[in-house]
Amino acid sequence: MGEQALDIRSGLAVLRRHRAVLVGATVLGLAVGVTYTAVRPPLYASSSMVLLPEQASADQTPRDPGTEQRVAGSAAVLGPAGEKLKPRLSAGQMAAHISASAPSSTVVAFNATADSPEFARKLAQAAAASEVEYVKQASSAGLSAQQRDFTQRLSELNGSLGSLAAQITSTTKRRNSEGATTAAGRADSTALAQLTAQQADMVLQRDQVKQQAQTAAAGIAPSTASIIEPAATGGRAALLHRSVQYGAIGAGLALLIAALGLTLFARRDRRLRYRDQIADALGSTVVASVGARPPRTVARWTDLLADYDPGTADAWALRQVLHQADRRLTLVSLSGDQDALAIGPQLASYAASNGVLVRLVLGQRHDSAAALWASVHQGEEEELRPGLVVSTTPAEDPRTTLTITVVVLDRRNPELESVPLRGRTLVAVSAGTVTAEELARAAVTLDDAGLRIDGMVVANPDDLDHTTGRLPQRQRPANLSLPSRLTGAIR
Repeated sequence: MGEQALDIRSGLAVLRRHRAVLVGATVLGLAVGVTYTAVRPPLYASSSMVLLPEQASADQTPRDPGTEQRVAGSAAVLGPAGEKLKPRLSAGQMAAHISASAPSSTVVAFNATADSPEFARKLAQAAAASEVEYVKQASSAGLSAQQRDFTQRLSELNGSLGSLAAQITSTTKRRNSEGATTAAGRADSTALAQLTAQQADMVLQRDQVKQQAQTAAAGIAPSTASIIEPAATGGRAALLHRSVQYGAIGAGLALLIAALGLTLFARRDRRLRYRDQIADALGSTVVASVGARPPRTVARWTDLLADYDPGTADAWALRQVLHQADRRLTLVSLSGDQDALAIGPQLASYAASNGVLVRLVLGQRHDSAAALWASVHQGEEEELRPGLVVSTTPAEDPRTTLTITVVVLDRRNPELESVPLRGRTLVAVSAGTVTAEELARAAVTLDDAGLRIDGMVVANPDDLDHTTGRLPQRQRPANLSLPSRLTGAIR
């Protein structure tokens, strides 16, 4: 089966045509969302916040909020926090309950969810305390490393100063023993001055290193990280709000899925729904649109033939069909099309109610129309209402003014068992039940039997059909401004 293209207007028409399905899907989605909320109520949530220490100096690299968030959510922080809880939780289990965020470079937030409000509070508080401890240890580790560097530097400087002091002492003794006025004494005095200058410079370096060590020790404060927002007892969203939220989500998803499914189905649906499409399929015009009320039982068919009383719109449409008839009229419908099958009996009963002597002949039966044939005694003529004779025998009757023959063709393999009496031939079709291929096969069968199709009757036209089927396809572009519906049908 091929696919047909859908534009926006056609797609909207499909959705409007199946609005009951869309409403049902929406209600079902709403029920699923509310049920999900009842089965899986919202978890309790609690949060805590930690203030990180300020930078020791402007030379240090500024903190990155993304990095701080990853550190707070790592096993280095969540692992120790889970070990302090009862029962203990692993880092992975903690990560399933806690999400970390960094609103700024100096603030870290922990959001914990759990089945109970108290456990949610404990989770958030344990994570915050673990973050403070982690920052403290990291700061202490940094301070210890710097202190080791300063200690090593001071040790090297003190060693160099001790060596210089020994050289100065030995040089002074040698100069005193040689005499300051001798050439050797003057050389020792020059060397002594240089050593003294080096000693003074090295002492200055040692003092600077000591000052740097003291400054670094004062600038790094391991305990400056603190909890600025302790975790409170967990709370959760109201069940009503949650039900409305999930109900709306479920309804929206169900509506979207149903709309997509209907649209995809419509692309593969080849049935004809509009009167212009039906007319184009056989190259014939639609003479009338009638509201059909097909009975489902034998007794109801008998009641329709005896008591059918159409509304004003349907009565006018049936009059238009009668204008197409001379003395003999053949109404052809396809198997399974119950709405189209009812057109012949309705027309005969209406004509009889208006003083026309009518003979309704049920000419060719099909299993799908068994209830209609069963309502007539086989082989016998029966007057179901004044002026209406129903029979299964096709024969001329000089007493009648109009003979209406009902023929039902199999839509898959249409065959005409006996050719009806010559007269006007109309094809009855209900909207959305047949395809162009099925109508074409029926038309070929009628043409082979020498029957000319004089028009079409549409039963129960689509509510969204604004076409008439009365203009040939080549004339429609020039008549777009004309009224689109000349006759209506009331179901």
